[in-house]
Amino acid sequence: MTRTDLPQAPADESGPQRPSDENDPGSPAGGGGPQRPSDENDAPEVPQNAAAARAVVTRLLEAWSHGRSGEGPAEVVLADALLVTSELVTNAVRHGGGLTGFTAEITEDGLLLTVADASPEAPVVTERDPATAPIGGYGWPLVRRLTEWVSVRHHLGGKNVVALIALV
Repeated sequence: MTRTDLPQAPADESGPQRPSDENDPGSPAGGGGPQRPSDENDAPEVPQNAAAARAVVTRLLEAWSHGRSGEGPAEVVLADALLVTSELVTNAVRHGGGLTGFTAEITEDGLLLTVADASPEAPVVTERDPATAPIGGYGWPLVRRLTEWVSVRHHLGGKNVVALIALV
């Protein structure tokens, strides 16, 4: 099976739910009282641009490869991961009303990227005539081709684009 034949993950409109904790007054199980104010240090810092997001992914993959006795992803996998990161962050900035969140984590399946923006609109693919050499419009098809799966999860105030990149 080639990458282009891989299935896309279904969109999940609900998003992850916060676990209930009886000792947390802001939790449904804890009486539904006011939520604790969040500490600014609790949330990961949102990169200011695609270059900063690529740096986050590069550091993560370097740390991951050191934990595997230096056996990291192949150069082409690293290039794919950085290209997908650039495209998702750039799309959030250009078309999504701004980047509102970014996470990158290593899972047993690969590199999981979550890019949040302020727009509820899903990415679109515009049919292009190759003879006209249009500028732009290639990012989303590239993301879909280079990932194992990608999904769009809508939430109040925008959406998360979640993508999995295999590291093998």
